[in-house]
Order: sequence, then structure tokens, then C-alpha cells
Amino acid sequence: MNEQELYNFVFNDGKEYTDFYFNKRRNKVITYSKQINNNTIALVGCLNITLFSNKESYNGVLITGVCTSPELRGKGIMQELLGKVIEDLKINENDFILLSPVNDVYYKKYGFESLVKCDKITLNYKKNCEYIVKTAKKVDFNLLYDIYMNIATKFNSYQVINKNIILDIFDEYELADTPIQIIYKNNTPFGWFTIEDKNVTHAIVEDIKILNNIAMLDGYTCYELNKNGHKDLFQIKYLNEKIKQLETNTTYILNKY
Repeated sequence: MNEQELYNFVFNDGKEYTDFYFNKRRNKVITYSKQINNNTIALVGCLNITLFSNKESYNGVLITGVCTSPELRGKGIMQELLGKVIEDLKINENDFILLSPVNDVYYKKYGFESLVKCDKITLNYKKNCEYIVKTAKKVDFNLLYDIYMNIATKFNSYQVINKNIILDIFDEYELADTPIQIIYKNNTPFGWFTIEDKNVTHAIVEDIKILNNIAMLDGYTCYELNKNGHKDLFQIKYLNEKIKQLETNTTYILNKY
């Protein structure tokens, strides 16, 4: 089994998306793997990410696509691989590592701590004719970027994004036939979102409750930022003392990118 086969076997994303993830993203995934007899048994993906905080830019990595062959779990394989990844990223002078944990406790033994906390909520549609949505097109890049920056810069720290990141989102959600949707209020654009399997996966809005005004999202789930929330949306491990410790829920991150 090679890297792509293991990834698709564990996450069941399909061959088309797996090919996009490994080969066609503009913001390339760098993979670390563990092999036995030329057979891939564990994977860790890394994406370059930049945070802007206290008038400084810091370069780090977002960990993604962490997986181990099901029959080999619980044997310390991922612990060994993650240790190698963390050490390598530190040697290469990254300032931090981010990840979005499935299990909030697991990564804390590696020195990760809560950065963004949230609660999962279900949206309930409330009819409001002021709000409409329109499917975004790639020519809307500047509009999507401006909306993101208008919201992100209200936070003490935020992820720096560029055209390639937004185009990667376009391509990913077009594969799933769920393109980016732009929210308009009284014909003025002020937010955008993506969906997957009855979940809102990106919500670029100032207040998540605005999504209750969108009919197509009735019954969907999403994450609401909450400093005292029950779930860690993102955790961080600091690799460099020059980046000052960030307070919980003062950082805005575009999920998965």
C-alpha cells in the first residue's frame, strides 16, 4: 500500500479527492510516512501556514491527514512518526505547529495546547428576506479575500491567506459539487461558507448565528467559537520563543488551509 492508498483507505475520500490532496493542491501537502517492507503504514501531512500577530508574521505548519493502518494502531507507530515530524519542523526553524484534533487529549502529550475552542451547534432557519446566497466563481477571488480580511483582522492574530489558498478551496468543493456560497444582506456581500455532509466546514462570518438566516442550512451543524467551549477546534505547539503565547480564541484560522 502506498501513501495515497493508505490515505484513501482510512479517510474514504475517494480517488479523485485523494489525487487532488496529494498532487493538485497549490498549497502543497508535504508528507511524512512510516514504511515496513515498502508498505506505508502511517502518514502525517504538513501544510505551510503563516500567522500575523502583534505586527509580526510567523511561519509554521498545519498538520493534516494523520493516519495509521487500522490493524497496527496502539503500537506506538504514530508516536514515533509524530516525534520525528516535530523534531524536523523545529530544526527547519518553524515558529509553531497547528492541528485540528479529533481527540482533544491525544496531542497534549506532545506539548500541544488549546488555541481555538468551540461548541458544535445545529442551525435553525429563521426566514429573513434581507439575506440571500449566490454561488461563488473563481473570478470572485478578490471579493472572498476582502471578506475574509475584514473579519480576520478584527482578531489579535489571524492566518495570512492568498489566492492559491482560496483557489484550493474552490477546487476541493467543486469536486464534491458543493461550491462556495457568498452571503449577501440587502445586496451587500459580507460572508461566505462551504458545506459537506450536512456540516458547515468554513464559515467566514462575523457571527455564526447569521447562518440561521440561510434556508439551505436549516438543520446543518457548525462550530461556534466559544472561549469556554467543550471542543478544541485548533491546538498549537510553540517551537520558537519569539512568538508570544496566544490567548485562547484570539486567533482566526481558515479551517484546513
